[in-house]
Amino acid sequence: MQHSKTGEHYESAHLVERQMLFRDARERVERPGAEGARSARYRFLTISRQIGSLGGAIVQELAGNLCWQVYDREIVDSIARSAHVRQRLVEQLDEKAQNLVHETVRRFLRMAEGGSFGLEEYHEGLLRTLAGLAGQGSAILVGRGANFALYGEKGGLHVRVVASDGL
Repeated sequence: MQHSKTGEHYESAHLVERQMLFRDARERVERPGAEGARSARYRFLTISRQIGSLGGAIVQELAGNLCWQVYDREIVDSIARSAHVRQRLVEQLDEKAQNLVHETVRRFLRMAEGGSFGLEEYHEGLLRTLAGLAGQGSAILVGRGANFALYGEKGGLHVRVVASDGL
């Protein structure tokens, strides 16, 4: 990796940290007192990233600087464990949107095996997992629509990482 890209990762992580501090200060001014200061603290950060944006390196830089846990593939693992299904089944639902016919056939076949885990169960498990991780705090949630699922949740900051035209 070139030195300039490492500097870009640091700069991007630094910008996110500055944004967190700025928002924290703004909320304290808008809501003075103990309640405002307490609610201004961040419990979680969601990161969505554009392909080719080097978002993974920025996430790792932030995790190191903040001493927070990163949850990316671990979200899929957690859904599979809690639903008692194979990880590959959850990965397939995670990787692509299923059309209605394909989903109906998959559910029918799963019912023949004695269980049912489809897109609806995946989404329920995803929302439960994301909410649980956000509630624990000190969490960086990567992708999987976490920014949409946790939109409006207090204590969160949502970041989108995009690639510049030169990359």
